[in-house]
Amino acid sequence: MAIDQGFVVERPGEYQSAFATAADAGFDYVKLNMEARFSRNIVDPAVFRDSAADYDLDLVVHLPYT
Repeated sequence: MAIDQGFVVERPGEYQSAFATAADAGFDYVKLNMEARFSRNIVDPAVFRDSAADYDLDLVVHLPYT
């Protein structure tokens, strides 16, 4: 059984460099932590989806508990 590996991105401004780093390091996905600073109100899903596709990465989203 293969295990996918990724890492968490905490701030929206970091996502481009995080995607590049994840792809370069051979990670499978990037997890967007929307619990705190990564507000759902300021995220354009199409931009993140397209960027992840450009780097051949999957996305995981941690939504707020409340």
